[in-house]
Amino acid sequence: MKIDKFNPHLAQVYTEQAKKQAQRAGEQRERTQEVAISREARELQEYRARLRDLPEVREKLVEELREKVESGTYRPDAKRIAQGIIAEHRLDRRA
Repeated sequence: MKIDKFNPHLAQVYTEQAKKQAQRAGEQRERTQEVAISREARELQEYRARLRDLPEVREKLVEELREKVESGTYRPDAKRIAQGIIAEHRLDRRA
């Protein structure tokens, strides 16, 4: 297409069209980011609610372990303990 003379009206139309396209692209980008953030925020909210519902000290378990230790019948499984430490270490490294 050949333009012989500069037409201010055409320049204005082109500029407005470019602004609209940029605005639509920005809105679409924002929407995509909001969806990802919203999903993650909901997951975090669920985890926090679960943590709040957990008792700080599991009294029944503590009492059972105390009785086993006092009676001499407590035999911890070293392999399970090691696996738990490793799993916890991996979780810490992901954060």
